[in-house]
Amino acid sequence: MNQGEALRRIRVSKGLSQENVASILSINQTSYSEWEHKEFIKEEKLTKILSALGATKEEFNKMADELNPKNTNWGGGLNENILKIIETQKHILIKMAELEEELKRLQGEKGSGNKS
Repeated sequence: MNQGEALRRIRVSKGLSQENVASILSINQTSYSEWEHKEFIKEEKLTKILSALGATKEEFNKMADELNPKNTNWGGGLNENILKIIETQKHILIKMAELEEELKRLQGEKGSGNKS
């Protein structure tokens, strides 16, 4: 999970700039920007930033879950779509094997028909 990206998206959804949030936190914009690029943020710091953003921990968790690539809801069900593609590929391979067997059977009938 990329916590910094979740913070960035919440900030943007609230219509705040990095400068706005940095000012509330009494830090410079560059320092705040670094937090939006972190994968993991300590709980104490995260709580302060969420407060500055006017966001709840639940709101943050929801956003972080949406960004989590292990979550099947991420990216509109990206992982779910990948699983569907894999299942479709398996189905295609099974059908191809069945067709190959049918082709061999038909070639065998044709070959035996020519010999008679």
